[in-house]
Amino acid sequence: MVHLQIEIPTWTEFENQLLYSALHLAESGTIKFTYRFNTSLRPATSLLHINGKTCFMD
Repeated sequence: MVHLQIEIPTWTEFENQLLYSALHLAESGTIKFTYRFNTSLRPATSLLHINGKTCFMD
């Protein structure tokens, strides 16, 4: 199973699309999905952690 964690600075349209997509995948049972707020990130950015690897989204 894939573990996906998303860190977001605030809840905006950009993050909403990302979170909605992750929730859709989680419903299929193919991933375990969690998210958390990280106020040190700039607005409209996020960090994706997938099985121990990190991706910066801008």
